[in-house]
Amino acid sequence: MLTAGMGHWGLGIAVQGDKKDNLYFTHGGANEGFRCQLVAYENSGDGAVIMTNSDAGSGLADEIIHSIAIEYGWPDFQPVERTSMAVDPKILGHYVGTYEIAKGFNLVVTLEQGQLMTQATGQEKVPIYAESETKFFPTVMPAEIEFVKDDHGSVTRLILHQGGRERKAPKKF
Repeated sequence: MLTAGMGHWGLGIAVQGDKKDNLYFTHGGANEGFRCQLVAYENSGDGAVIMTNSDAGSGLADEIIHSIAIEYGWPDFQPVERTSMAVDPKILGHYVGTYEIAKGFNLVVTLEQGQLMTQATGQEKVPIYAESETKFFPTVMPAEIEFVKDDHGSVTRLILHQGGRERKAPKKF
């Protein structure tokens, strides 16, 4: 079950970390009104299961995992401090569009009063902040969005870095 295959997935669980010392596995779950997250280290046996009774419980579960990581010295779930920077609104305008993360699941990027906003299919809008001219992050979840340009400078896709995975999403329009 803990042999990482395509996309860092074992048999039903995501497998991450240093295979020799810090191999860990994760799995999240959701039903209407509930969110949960499992994290466990193979070698040490350390782990946590967080269960919430809210559709918005994933953010709380992430914060709890970060707190546990600080307390017990888990190397992989330490909170990341980020600094935002200003980016010219003309550049931000190039990122506006719809990006297909998976069939039937899009990430729509809009520019509202100088602020880039993202909205995943069926979810609320979330502001994202520039870490560099092409890398952005939300503050409501641990993720990073990287916009990719072609040789002519046109934005052709984005890469969503979240949960130890990279999801490449081509720009549809």
